Amino acid sequence: MYQMLVLLHIGGVVIFIGTIVSALIWQRAAGRTEHRAVIAHTYHMLNRFDTLLTPIAVSTIVVTGLLLAKLGNLPILRTGWIFWSLAAWGASGVLFATTLFPLQKRLEREADNDAMWAQRQDRHMHLTKLWSRWAHLTLAGIVISFVLMVLKPALPTP
Repeated sequence: MYQMLVLLHIGGVVIFIGTIVSALIWQRAAGRTEHRAVIAHTYHMLNRFDTLLTPIAVSTIVVTGLLLAKLGNLPILRTGWIFWSLAAWGASGVLFATTLFPLQKRLEREADNDAMWAQRQDRHMHLTKLWSRWAHLTLAGIVISFVLMVLKPALPTP
């Protein structure tokens, strides 16, 4: 049972990190084309994946993580590496939900509208760079969480 939970937990993490890294790659490749239809389609697909895959990956990670902590007799808020991993993961989640995903949806709407694109292409490119910075920051929190979960360093809790 424990090993199956570990497998599911890691699988959720792989899907979760994979969607973030893929989004960065796809967004950059689409931006380089400078074709409105390609950019719009890319953001449409990113939003679709984030709507479909991210909740499945997050749910899998949370449920299996809680079960693994319980089976391992690890108090979540008093085990430093778990606490700080969750803090980094949570900060990334808040950043994604409040900043990155809304910006991503806005970029899709703007690229999908011919009139808006013609008038605001420069603004769109500025927002694309901003999206990329926020996405990298979100990914950094996830990677920190991943590293802490794998290495399990002895860290204090507040």
